[in-house]
Amino acid sequence: MRRAYWILGLLLLFVVTACQTARYTYKGANFDSADRALAAQQIDNDELLSKITSTTNPVGGSATVVLPSASLIEKNGLTKRGNPRQEQVDFIVKSAQQNYSTMGAAITKRHIFDTTTIVQSDTPDSYTAPRGYVVYLSMPAPGAGQWFLKKTDQAGEPIPVYINNAKQGPERILSWLDNIEKAARQQ
Repeated sequence: MRRAYWILGLLLLFVVTACQTARYTYKGANFDSADRALAAQQIDNDELLSKITSTTNPVGGSATVVLPSASLIEKNGLTKRGNPRQEQVDFIVKSAQQNYSTMGAAITKRHIFDTTTIVQSDTPDSYTAPRGYVVYLSMPAPGAGQWFLKKTDQAGEPIPVYINNAKQGPERILSWLDNIEKAARQQ
């Protein structure tokens, strides 16, 4: 009987310890730290960037790519269910930032514009650049996000830049980059 209580005690200790250990998942794989999961994600992002080639017909000029800040991603870039721990939220925010930074780097690597500057902002929709184009991710409400392009010296509505979610990997981002190029030519 004593042995049964001892085993039950060890089992409860294991369950409590296991519940307190944070697990981070990326592409179905579990990691024991956020840094390791983010490193795995960065390897994939670097591989994706390695497949980006320069455009054959650049638009030219300059562009500012405005990425959402960490606080904006936490506020409007996540759909929270329940009451997640802050460390879980921080991991998801960092993961999103890493992906958005990769998209900004893809614009630079594609050479659509002569010069590309990447910045972060709490208010990407109202960001103004001194000249050229502004490519930004609007996050007006939780779970709602859309990329846009606008030219700084022209009035009018920004042009939506769509991501083809039916495509995967490099094909998806190349399609998105082509859409940026088309939108810039419409301005």
